Amino acid sequence: MKDFFKNLFVFLLGVGAFIYLIIESTIPVELPIIGNFDDTTAVVLLLSSLNYFGINLTGFLGRKSKR
Repeated sequence: MKDFFKNLFVFLLGVGAFIYLIIESTIPVELPIIGNFDDTTAVVLLLSSLNYFGINLTGFLGRKSKR
């Protein structure tokens, strides 16, 4: 049961990050430097949640997985 809630949390986090990236692109960034950190955070959360479920989109970066 604990794994179910962990998987659900990671899934909802990834979906939320994906929705934020789609909706946020319609909102203008008011602070040029600070405004990019929220996009970066959303991308990191999305890539991390995909990686949690076995979809590695960061393989082209050249780092070896420890698994």
